[in-house]
Amino acid sequence: MKNWEFSFTRLFVKQKAFLKKNNRNASDKLGHILLSIRDTPRNGLGKPERLKYQDREIWSRRIDKSNRVIYEIIEEEGAIIGISCLGHYDD
Repeated sequence: MKNWEFSFTRLFVKQKAFLKKNNRNASDKLGHILLSIRDTPRNGLGKPERLKYQDREIWSRRIDKSNRVIYEIIEEEGAIIGISCLGHYDD
Protein backbone atom coordinates (compact mmCIF):
# COMPACT_ATOMS: atom_id res chain seq x y z
CA MET A 1 0.00 0.00 0.00
CA LYS A 2 1.35 3.40 -0.98
CA ASN A 3 1.69 6.19 1.58
CA TRP A 4 0.01 9.22 0.07
CA GLU A 5 0.96 12.74 1.09
CA PHE A 6 -2.14 14.93 1.59
CA SER A 7 -2.33 18.66 1.06
CA PHE A 8 -5.31 20.97 0.76
CA THR A 9 -6.04 24.24 -1.02
CA ARG A 10 -7.10 27.23 1.04
CA LEU A 11 -10.54 26.90 -0.51
CA PHE A 12 -10.80 23.29 0.69
CA VAL A 13 -9.82 24.26 4.26
CA LYS A 14 -12.40 27.08 4.35
CA GLN A 15 -15.13 24.84 2.94
CA LYS A 16 -14.30 22.04 5.37
CA ALA A 17 -14.59 24.48 8.30
CA PHE A 18 -17.94 25.68 6.93
CA LEU A 19 -19.23 22.09 6.71
CA LYS A 20 -18.05 21.34 10.24
CA LYS A 21 -19.93 24.36 11.57
CA ASN A 22 -23.09 24.11 9.46
CA ASN A 23 -23.57 20.51 8.33
CA ARG A 24 -22.26 17.99 10.84
CA ASN A 25 -23.44 14.96 8.85
CA ALA A 26 -21.63 16.09 5.70
CA SER A 27 -18.53 16.93 7.75
CA ASP A 28 -18.48 13.44 9.31
CA LYS A 29 -18.96 11.80 5.91
CA LEU A 30 -16.14 13.92 4.48
CA GLY A 31 -13.85 12.56 7.19
CA HIS A 32 -14.71 8.98 6.22
CA ILE A 33 -14.22 9.76 2.53
CA LEU A 34 -10.79 11.31 3.16
CA LEU A 35 -9.72 8.12 4.95
CA SER A 36 -10.98 6.10 1.99
CA ILE A 37 -9.08 8.36 -0.43
CA ARG A 38 -5.89 7.85 1.59
CA ASP A 39 -6.25 4.06 1.36
CA THR A 40 -7.53 3.75 -2.22
CA PRO A 41 -7.63 7.06 -4.12
CA ARG A 42 -9.44 5.66 -7.16
CA ASN A 43 -11.92 3.33 -5.38
CA GLY A 44 -14.02 3.33 -2.23
CA LEU A 45 -16.67 5.49 -0.59
CA GLY A 46 -18.60 8.22 -2.37
CA LYS A 47 -18.71 6.74 -5.87
CA PRO A 48 -15.30 7.93 -7.13
CA GLU A 49 -15.41 9.34 -10.63
CA ARG A 50 -12.54 10.72 -12.67
CA LEU A 51 -13.52 14.06 -14.14
CA LYS A 52 -13.50 14.07 -17.91
CA TYR A 53 -11.79 16.59 -20.13
CA GLN A 54 -9.03 17.29 -17.60
CA ASP A 55 -5.32 17.17 -18.40
CA ARG A 56 -4.60 16.19 -14.80
CA GLU A 57 -5.96 13.27 -12.80
CA ILE A 58 -8.81 14.99 -10.96
CA TRP A 59 -11.46 12.96 -9.16
CA SER A 60 -14.81 13.58 -7.52
CA ARG A 61 -16.63 11.73 -4.73
CA ARG A 62 -20.10 12.33 -3.37
CA ILE A 63 -20.41 13.61 0.17
CA ASP A 64 -24.18 14.03 -0.11
CA LYS A 65 -26.73 15.07 -2.71
CA SER A 66 -25.36 18.59 -3.15
CA ASN A 67 -21.70 18.35 -2.07
CA ARG A 68 -18.67 16.72 -3.65
CA VAL A 69 -15.06 16.39 -2.63
CA ILE A 70 -12.79 17.20 -5.58
CA TYR A 71 -9.16 16.11 -5.43
CA GLU A 72 -6.15 15.62 -7.65
CA ILE A 73 -3.89 12.57 -7.64
CA ILE A 74 -0.25 13.18 -8.54
CA GLU A 75 1.06 9.64 -8.85
CA GLU A 76 4.73 10.51 -9.46
CA GLU A 77 4.93 12.51 -6.23
CA GLY A 78 2.67 10.23 -4.19
CA ALA A 79 0.50 13.27 -3.48
CA ILE A 80 -3.20 13.96 -3.20
CA ILE A 81 -4.41 17.56 -3.24
CA GLY A 82 -7.85 18.35 -1.84
CA ILE A 83 -9.30 21.04 -4.11
CA SER A 84 -12.82 21.61 -2.79
CA CYS A 85 -15.52 19.94 -0.71
CA LEU A 86 -18.57 22.20 -0.84
CA GLY A 87 -21.08 22.29 -3.63
CA HIS A 88 -21.12 20.35 -6.85
CA TYR A 89 -18.52 20.75 -9.60
CA ASP A 90 -21.24 21.86 -12.02
CA ASP A 91 -22.30 24.76 -9.73
